[in-house]
Amino acid sequence: MFPMVSWIRQREINGIVRPVILTTGLFTYTSDQRFSVLQRPTMEYSSLSPALDHSLTDWVLQIKFVQPRDAGVYECQVSTEPRISENFHLNVVESKAKMIGPADVYVKQGSTLGLTCLVSQAVEHATVFWYHDLNVIDESQSIVRIDQNFDFTMATMTSRLRINNLQSAHSGNYTCLTTAADPASTMVHVNIQLLCNTVIQEFHKNFRFQSAGFRYHCALLLNY
Repeated sequence: MFPMVSWIRQREINGIVRPVILTTGLFTYTSDQRFSVLQRPTMEYSSLSPALDHSLTDWVLQIKFVQPRDAGVYECQVSTEPRISENFHLNVVESKAKMIGPADVYVKQGSTLGLTCLVSQAVEHATVFWYHDLNVIDESQSIVRIDQNFDFTMATMTSRLRINNLQSAHSGNYTCLTTAADPASTMVHVNIQLLCNTVIQEFHKNFRFQSAGFRYHCALLLNY
């Protein structure tokens, strides 16, 4: 009879750490369908090139859609005599997205919008998606440009959105979204007319006076 390989999680239940069997052989005991076990030949690396060794077998515990609550100690146990086991400590780091700049951005019609999204604790091949309200922004549009850069030393992903020739239809909520990270958003307001100078000029034109005792009021007209 061949030895069986089991994956066991050391889990705290009511203040007491107890072993919870996840898999034995190819059978999965846990009801959490994110957990599964993979059996495959061991990849042996030589000085020339990697090669499969079919005489050895890897037993891989796979966890899909990893969450912070999955952090902890996982034990790989082989039912030999004496028993062989090895512990693995899983540390789950949460990735977070952040918009650089104010929560509300005000821009003139016909100008250029530039937004920057910074994703911390990112993975190298992550993709950042940009949304305008509920619609994915189409990068193939001539007025749209999206640049993405990954910093290996800081484990951060920077995505920059640029939209030229803004129109009033470009107003709304802009969100950057990536896998395994909460989204970040900014409200963009296009076609804002500042009437402060106009109000003051009309005030002088109609009344033609100067006095420190009068107060000038400025107004903003917001077109959404």
